[in-house]
Amino acid sequence: MQLDTVLGRQMYVKIHILLLFGTNLFCDESGMTVHWKFLPLFRNFAEIRDFSWNSACLAHLYRTLCWASRYNYKDVDGQLALLYVWAWERLPFLAPFVWNPYSHERMENIVVPNEILQHRLTWSATVPLISFECIEWHASDSVKRQFGLQQEVPSEPMMLAEAHNVVLTGPKNKDWRDEHYAYIMRWTNRLTSVLVGDHVVHYQASEEYMQWYNDEYRAHLHLAGYVPQP
Repeated sequence: MQLDTVLGRQMYVKIHILLLFGTNLFCDESGMTVHWKFLPLFRNFAEIRDFSWNSACLAHLYRTLCWASRYNYKDVDGQLALLYVWAWERLPFLAPFVWNPYSHERMENIVVPNEILQHRLTWSATVPLISFECIEWHASDSVKRQFGLQQEVPSEPMMLAEAHNVVLTGPKNKDWRDEHYAYIMRWTNRLTSVLVGDHVVHYQASEEYMQWYNDEYRAHLHLAGYVPQP
């Protein structure tokens, strides 16, 4: 491949990105293939950086973790390195528990690219995460203390209905921009869904929250409205 021309360098970058997709960010169990659905996004080289790849990657990981929780599913794929880092930082038996991982003090000691850090206001947005057919919900309102806010009684879980079960098997012939228009609009207006509330002074749960928790779960967790998996 000739790298002394603009076209040659662009082709090289596209190949490198596809390699990252197939082996790391959006990989399947084989770790060697890339789904063709990504190809149209590479037509305009200048627009590649404008897509929200981070939220799409997170949506893909959420979806595969959902599948992996099923009794008849034996594999898990996606950005597992991200999952490993999360486990190392968050699971008590692997590392000390951090209640507020996004505090200014912690972020100052972590090297985060400026193009990501400048969007930190939207990190707490309660919005859908979208990657073509894949829709997953970013339920940040259930973990407000991670963002330095007092935890309130969470809202009702978002029911994604059939949007959560779509898989790319067989002919689809759909434009996902039309199919998921309502979710895309919620993502586009994500600044209106950023978490707000009282800042945490101490990590003692409020009386209102504990009253809700005791009424909902009592001393032990129990299944309510259990629906068998399809």
